[in-house]
Amino acid sequence: MSQPTKSFYAKFRMDNGPLKIWDAFIISENKDRVDHWKGDEHPQSDAAVSAEPAPRNEFESLAASFQNSINIFQNTVPFIMRMLPVLLQLMDDRSVREFTRKRGVCLEKGEFETYSLSIEYLGELTRRIERGTSIRAGVASLPNMFLVRLVSAYDKFLSDLIRVIFMERPELLSSSERNLSFKDLIEIGSVEAARERIIDKEIETVIRKSHSEQISWLESKLNMPLTKDLDIWPDFIEICERRNLFTHTGGVISEQYLKICKDHGCSLEDKNIGETIVISARYYEHAVAVVLEFGMKLVQVV
Repeated sequence: MSQPTKSFYAKFRMDNGPLKIWDAFIISENKDRVDHWKGDEHPQSDAAVSAEPAPRNEFESLAASFQNSINIFQNTVPFIMRMLPVLLQLMDDRSVREFTRKRGVCLEKGEFETYSLSIEYLGELTRRIERGTSIRAGVASLPNMFLVRLVSAYDKFLSDLIRVIFMERPELLSSSERNLSFKDLIEIGSVEAARERIIDKEIETVIRKSHSEQISWLESKLNMPLTKDLDIWPDFIEICERRNLFTHTGGVISEQYLKICKDHGCSLEDKNIGETIVISARYYEHAVAVVLEFGMKLVQVV
């Protein structure tokens, strides 16, 4: 006799809008749990819980957290960029064509639609077209913004990694040049709080350095090479420097960008000072992969 098929349950809360789609859901093998779910919260599905083993130490926990943060850029952003052109086209159709259709007289219908409108509607129609153009310009800059946020996610990861290193290896902190005055110690009130203050100061100082200097500091502190024979190192530096361009020059190539990239063996592909860099979908996907790989290598090595 064949074994009965094991089942799980999916329950969706449907919204009351015109599209009649779901806005929350639960998936579970527990029928009672599904039956009692009222949609007033967004519980984590059983499958998601069982798929991720609990981290064994702080470094594994940090690695998992970093990978989750990068997954947002890896999965969500490409989806957004694929969907936005379609959504913009729908928006323009409703904002411009529907406005014209409702207030004009149709002269031609078929492959082309032609309307005659009163001149009083010209101002409003122009404003709608300009608004759509402005939105499209903003959408075109989204890859730049996503790259800035991607490198910021790495920066957050690195600061967390340094904190974990000091917590796990306090002897490294004892060699720190950060000092607290006796007055500071009195105000802080405990050795534990004083250690936290020194760690915070050390992290703040390191994060203010360039990305290559940060790794040099980490190599010196750990007394081990981190970038030797690492093929993605030049790409990682170029990504970080490109982020700096979007932050400081609006994406216009600077002499500093070219120098730093050249110093680290980056392929510049005939880039010149004054040109504006554009991020393609292929470049963005590569950048996400490089940042993730570099971060994971760091946490594995230390």
